Amino acid sequence: MYVYVVDDDEVTLQMMEVVLESAGHPHRTFAQPQEAFRCLGLEPLPDLVITDLVAGPRRDEGYRLISQIRADARFAAVSVLAISGVTDVRDLARARALGADHCLRKPVDIAELTELLDRMSPR
Repeated sequence: MYVYVVDDDEVTLQMMEVVLESAGHPHRTFAQPQEAFRCLGLEPLPDLVITDLVAGPRRDEGYRLISQIRADARFAAVSVLAISGVTDVRDLARARALGADHCLRKPVDIAELTELLDRMSPR
């Protein structure tokens, strides 16, 4: 499963890289959501986009990324996992309403993330 990881926190990006590498998932990381969106149409599509909700200069660009992915029929098969450390129930509900398939709170529980990746991976 090819994965994009979008987070403006370097520690989170590094942790995600370790988890994805150990699970054998090729991936690409991005510090900004719009950088990831620009790449979506330029290379093989990821199977999963993991995005921080509170990212980018406006601090809401993870939500915008989810909206852009879901608004473009080319990306209908791309799953979205929203993550955030400053969330409450309304934030997670907003992410789901925009089209996130899954939501996890930061700090991300590695066992929970690994289990989710296993469930999503083709057999």
